[in-house]
Amino acid sequence: MLGSRDVERSAVNRLARSDRGTVMIEFAFILPLLLALVFGIMSFGQAMNYWINETQLASEAARWAVVDRSPGGGSLQSWIQSQADAQKLKNDMRVEISFPNGRIIGQPVLVKLCVVHNFLPFFKRDASKVSLTRTIVGSATMRIEQINTPPIVSAGGVGPGTCP
Repeated sequence: MLGSRDVERSAVNRLARSDRGTVMIEFAFILPLLLALVFGIMSFGQAMNYWINETQLASEAARWAVVDRSPGGGSLQSWIQSQADAQKLKNDMRVEISFPNGRIIGQPVLVKLCVVHNFLPFFKRDASKVSLTRTIVGSATMRIEQINTPPIVSAGGVGPGTCP
């Protein structure tokens, strides 16, 4: 006949051998890594979307610049910035138009658009660790086809910072 002490010991042995709760503990260890991976993929996708949008807008700006026209009536740089799909691009994107070899028919027009993107902004980081901030640049180069007198499209930039 089993005594109360033997019953308690067998109950403790059963609980010690039980797998109940181990899945929850393992999931608690894996969940932060899984979430970081998912949010990292989403942030990378957002960066790719910014780059694609910037490249398309740079091509459009270069096309307007080579025929020396501005569709918005004002500065081509401001109009291009207003055409961005994402609100971050509309607010924080820099648009630069340059004429590296001067305003001569057949010479290039270079258009650069850039924005600073913070990958995984919710992670804390200090100066000693890897920076998760990168500048995303879209650019286009075309040859000047016509020049108006006086020129409508001007060299220069609109937006914060400078493009690399």
